Amino acid sequence: MAGTDPFEALAQDHRKVLALLDGIEATDSATVTWRATMLL
Repeated sequence: MAGTDPFEALAQDHRKVLALLDGIEATDSATVTWRATMLL
């Protein structure tokens, strides 16, 4: 990660977290185990 823009690295991490949260939100309520797996 040396030599990279720290703000871009932070923004990229933020996008990854948002994608994970979108995936969790998209699961239906019957898949609680899958949600827990994605969250952890």
